[in-house]
Amino acid sequence: MQDLAVVVDPDWIVRAVARVTAVSKHGDRRAVEGDVIDGHPMVGQPFPTPNTSRNSISLDPWRLRQP
Repeated sequence: MQDLAVVVDPDWIVRAVARVTAVSKHGDRRAVEGDVIDGHPMVGQPFPTPNTSRNSISLDPWRLRQP
């Protein structure tokens, strides 16, 4: 199974889902690279586990499955 990254807006609506292809380090930060999955069924839906994170991205390979 490949990891997925989810981008959500401030209202916790999913705006993009991508297959993670690489994670790289840049100083004290990390960059996540991936391929957007067009037509993923989560796009436009509320994110299932909103939280108080300031970063609107989630790496959750267990809860999100590829279509």
